[in-house]
Amino acid sequence: MDIIIASRTLSGVELLPNLQSFSSEDTLFIQKWIPLFINKSLSALDLRVSGPVDMHLLTRTLSHLHHLCPKLRNLSLSTEFKLDDAPQFDAALSSLLSLKELDLSSPLLSLSTINTLAHLPYLETFTISDMDGEESTLPAMPSSDAFPSLGTFASDAVGFRSIASFLEAYEPRKLHTLYVYSASTESHATYQSLVAAIASACPDLKDLHLLSKLVADIEPIADPLLSTISYHLTALTSLKLNSPPTLKLDVGCMKALLTALPSLHTLKLLEKIGPPTLPLSALSELAPLCPVMRFLTLYLDTKHVSASAPPNAIFPCLEVLNVQLSPLESSARDVATFLGSVLPLTCVVQHSHYIDGPEPAEVESSG
Repeated sequence: MDIIIASRTLSGVELLPNLQSFSSEDTLFIQKWIPLFINKSLSALDLRVSGPVDMHLLTRTLSHLHHLCPKLRNLSLSTEFKLDDAPQFDAALSSLLSLKELDLSSPLLSLSTINTLAHLPYLETFTISDMDGEESTLPAMPSSDAFPSLGTFASDAVGFRSIASFLEAYEPRKLHTLYVYSASTESHATYQSLVAAIASACPDLKDLHLLSKLVADIEPIADPLLSTISYHLTALTSLKLNSPPTLKLDVGCMKALLTALPSLHTLKLLEKIGPPTLPLSALSELAPLCPVMRFLTLYLDTKHVSASAPPNAIFPCLEVLNVQLSPLESSARDVATFLGSVLPLTCVVQHSHYIDGPEPAEVESSG
């Protein structure tokens, strides 16, 4: 393989010399033929290993990237297998000083690997992908000047406590986007500890998306989650909570949240436990607090809907109102009339028939 890597030619002709992006899911192809496609123009490399593979051989291939692919900016490596030679893997990653986007599956992440990534000077996006659906932990150790350029961090099937420890240890101060999916059971306490870590490590966060597969608490506690978020994360422009602990939404807590976060353009609060508690009629009171809101997802109680909203109680910029599984408990005419009085003419109303699966697209209004 090293001979092929060194030449990268067939009959003296380099294969696809202008190739910029390469992706492969074939194990044998990765082992034997990928070196033929590595060239100086390559900027994105995606290798997904779904079968047995000599991880040492793969690591050796990666060790050549820094001089064979000087323009490489995006690297994605996915496998269910752990490394044979973690030090060589770390050395290969540390040589990719121009890397901006990195996606690694959790079996590839050791403490030494995380610390290596923490000192890549231009790494802007770091994603941890899941291969087997099992919950993973993320090792962390305090390190100064870590992740100096990191703006986006996404993790799949990593628990909230691990993410909180990661943020506390490395403090990525430039982080503006955080997506966390936990496959384990989370509670009010773990949600609160994660929000506290976010507030301390990256107070200027703009986009926060938290999703937990299961929640431990049914009844709300004295320190509501939304109050903690609105008090500490005032720079948020997008907030999505999928299946959080019980929020018990009401007009008061929604007003407090929207007043504290005036720049929100996307808000999604999706509870899976219990009936809706926020009345549909509350939209007329919330509209004046949403000057830039474009996408709004709420679980709404449609009982006792008034025929229309007060004058000027309208969402000026709203493009999509997603009511999820909100039951229809008033006449369709009254609900439609009320919505017509608070929504702009171009706004789309979405209603889901099931709660699981991909969330509806946030479509752009054509005007």
